[in-house]
Amino acid sequence: QPLRQMTVAFLGLEETTEETHRRFAAAMIHYGVKPEEVRGQIYYLDGRDYGFSAGGMVNGEVVESYQMPELTSWLQLMAVDILFADPLALAHSAPENDNGAMAKVISYFTALAGNCDCGVCLIHHTRKGAQAGDPDGIRGAGALINHARIALGLAPMSEEESQLFGVT
Repeated sequence: QPLRQMTVAFLGLEETTEETHRRFAAAMIHYGVKPEEVRGQIYYLDGRDYGFSAGGMVNGEVVESYQMPELTSWLQLMAVDILFADPLALAHSAPENDNGAMAKVISYFTALAGNCDCGVCLIHHTRKGAQAGDPDGIRGAGALINHARIALGLAPMSEEESQLFGVT
């Protein structure tokens, strides 16, 4: 159980605003959450429509974009407790297989977390053929895992696990 109600921001870079609102609404219906219970606690930032980027390549170097300080200010103003960015691959234009470049991109989000006193969850895809749930199955440079405080891999629950946890 959370210790308190938290303020959450979701930076969507893949789905449309309409689709994301539909998913949030479906989750609220499923869990019986009324809009007034989360008003002012959940924010959706449509990074897709305004082309958000944490950073990219300039003269062969990864450079932080002007949008990171703007995002930092907004998160501070709204007193956001945790930011989810989905997917990481669309949150930058640096080479995904370059360890140095990915370490730099992750450092921008690490600085944002510190400056905003908030958690940052970067959602990233696995490579094709990766073992479900294996964090080392991530797509791209190993720095993506090496520079993460926590790396989680999602996997379907096995029949044995469902019995162990009493989930039908």
